[in-house]
Amino acid sequence: RWLDRYDPEPAWALAGAWLWGGGVATFTSYIINTLAGSVTHAVTGSAALASFMTSSVSAPLVEEFTKGLPVVLILLFFRREFDGVMDGIVYAGVVALGFATVENVLYYGRNFMTAGFSGLFVTFFVRGLLDPFGHSVYTAMTGIGCGIARVARQKAVRYIAPLAGFAVAVTMHFLWNSIALIAGGVGVVVYYILIWVPLLLAFLAIVIWIGTREAKLIRTMLDFEVTSRLITAD
Repeated sequence: RWLDRYDPEPAWALAGAWLWGGGVATFTSYIINTLAGSVTHAVTGSAALASFMTSSVSAPLVEEFTKGLPVVLILLFFRREFDGVMDGIVYAGVVALGFATVENVLYYGRNFMTAGFSGLFVTFFVRGLLDPFGHSVYTAMTGIGCGIARVARQKAVRYIAPLAGFAVAVTMHFLWNSIALIAGGVGVVVYYILIWVPLLLAFLAIVIWIGTREAKLIRTMLDFEVTSRLITAD
């Protein structure tokens, strides 16, 4: 909401994005990811391979597709509510927050039932403290691609940018899940410090720059109204 303060999106669009993330995207991803793991285990007999298929192959592809799809739909059918890169980040972030909310509750409950408070604490530490913005940052890559497509004049860019953003989202998601699966807790901490934190800081810097640029643009475009005394400077 803070990022979106200069040109706020309608409440119905944000609510719909959040509900899609927490409902459609979560449910669809759960079904497909479960099927991918079950089929892999049935065919290969390997629990490790089934876990890799679920976490590192199916989850990044399916989850980023189901989270990115509503952003694309808003771009296509509600273009008046989708003005550029910042809007892409906002819509993608809200969809991903809805997804993460439901997914985290499911993970917390499952790990508490199987491993008690120790399992709950470890899961909360990784998902709630180390990586609370993971899903939002991943899906924001698709949102950025859609935002670039919205303002692009070249027809090729309009098609390539969302696909490129989706590819980056899948890659980032794949890296996090794979490191956690293969290297365990130590690997997650090392990856978090050396790679994830710098990436997150760079992303935040870009977002702040976009917001500052948007504010300056609005002020510039409203100068005429101020000098004409149609509105006050404040």
